[in-house]
Amino acid sequence: MFSLVSPCDRAASVALSGHGSLVQEDHTLAMNRSELVAAVAAKTENSQVAVNGVLDAVFEVFVDQISQGEKVSIPGWLAVERTDRAARTGRNPQTGEAIQIPAGHSVKLTAGSKLKAAVSKK
Repeated sequence: MFSLVSPCDRAASVALSGHGSLVQEDHTLAMNRSELVAAVAAKTENSQVAVNGVLDAVFEVFVDQISQGEKVSIPGWLAVERTDRAARTGRNPQTGEAIQIPAGHSVKLTAGSKLKAAVSKK
């Protein structure tokens, strides 16, 4: 069964649940940035503007460090690092022609033990 819940109601229910989790019947819903900011603001009794500023700063630090090749780790929760991809030969799917794909970088996110434990609970 699906329930219609507004984004503000969802954020408030996350903040007020005491468990920091949202029990929802539709598992296709995802919390967006605005909902996350609203939930954190309600839980910490800070303004949404302040929380949004902190979130911006966290993302800036992530980008700065990861773009320099450094790993960012929050023990128990997550680790984010840049990975290298070697150059390789690929195929154009329309023509079958071999093409050279240049070396590049990607991002790897690893869930920590606390996050894995929280997700495994039903």
